[in-house]
Amino acid sequence: EAQMIGLDGQPCEPFPPFEAALVLGPLGRADVLIDMPNDAGAKTDLLDHFNPAHVLVSILVDGERLGERFLAKQLPDNRSLPKEIPFQRAERFTWKALEPPPEMRVKRGASVVLTFENGKTPHALLLEGQTARLLDAPDDGRKPWWHETILLPPDETQRFAFLPDVAGRFALDLIPLEGNGAPMRA
Repeated sequence: EAQMIGLDGQPCEPFPPFEAALVLGPLGRADVLIDMPNDAGAKTDLLDHFNPAHVLVSILVDGERLGERFLAKQLPDNRSLPKEIPFQRAERFTWKALEPPPEMRVKRGASVVLTFENGKTPHALLLEGQTARLLDAPDDGRKPWWHETILLPPDETQRFAFLPDVAGRFALDLIPLEGNGAPMRA
């Protein structure tokens, strides 16, 4: 059994991977706790299910049986990230796949909500210098974890928010995950 305890270098509330699978985009990363059987000789394989499927890592239990185990506890929050993103004065932008990226200029301390409307090609969006939360479609409720890389499935719209707190220029890189399309930068 596995539990996610961090995504893209930021702590998150522990949760099991959906359908026991972990999907990461380019430069994406995850911190995972794996609860192994307590018996010597037990083995667990971590598989890459892409074409062709193969074993990434085999973990073998060795040595004496351990005592009681405990469930993962939530890691402390990163205090440099906001607990909440204020949406009252948020600057809102829309980026449609196949169109030039929007010019985004915001004042320091203003929240940014970016809606990405994807076309037929899956993409990865790399937020260089920013960390964002995915937003639920019907409202500004957020997923309880942070991202630096956001996977954008084909024919879907994703909304996410971040709070720039440092003056300067930051890039958003859009990388197609299929076909021969060129990356784009905002």
